[in-house]
Amino acid sequence: EQLLMTSLKVCLSPPEDVVVSEQTMLLLKDVYRQKLGSVDSVVWNNTFGSREFVTLFSPSARILGDEAATVYVPTPEMEYLRRFAAEFGDPSASIRLDQLPGAFQALERSEFGGRLLKSLHEANFYLSEVNALLSRRLNAGKVCLMASPNAQARALQQIFRRYHIRVIQPYLATMSRIGQPWLRATGELARDQSATMPTGFNEFYETFLDPGHPGGLWQQHRDLVRAHAGLWSRLFDQ
Repeated sequence: EQLLMTSLKVCLSPPEDVVVSEQTMLLLKDVYRQKLGSVDSVVWNNTFGSREFVTLFSPSARILGDEAATVYVPTPEMEYLRRFAAEFGDPSASIRLDQLPGAFQALERSEFGGRLLKSLHEANFYLSEVNALLSRRLNAGKVCLMASPNAQARALQQIFRRYHIRVIQPYLATMSRIGQPWLRATGELARDQSATMPTGFNEFYETFLDPGHPGGLWQQHRDLVRAHAGLWSRLFDQ
């Protein structure tokens, strides 16, 4: 499609020494107009509507575990597709067509979208559970009676240091570090196609890919992290 579109556009502006009949020019213009009208659908079907993207967002993908810090994040491939979509049909496009198959293969192999969103969903679940436990403990009264550390206070401090500081905080920071650039590139590609985006996908985009949507997964995550930090602070400030 890209080669056809660019070739048609070149043919519509032939050099002065090339004679093209009026009938042929009208035919070329008609074909180009038809192809131009289907550009949005072609781009959509070959990105978010493609088999590779279905695998990219696979709900059966593994969560990001200890390898999260070193996992390959296909942000360059997503940025490449966005540039490709923006320049689609332009003969002067700087994008290299020979990189297209490799970009799709990298996205499909990574299953990164599914892994990131599944990990975030699971993190939100456990943050919510722990926040509920911390809230109940706060409502039960002071941890340190007579402003003096006791066995329970020391146990809570050990949990805070061993799990919150050493495990939870680094993991959440890693997810944000590797996820945000990819999310921005993916969101830009999706927003560029908002005119063709099916209603069902628009709901998926707002819920899972739009970091600023009030009811979205990412806003929920920020709220839970903020509440989590606040609960620990209140617990130790009693």
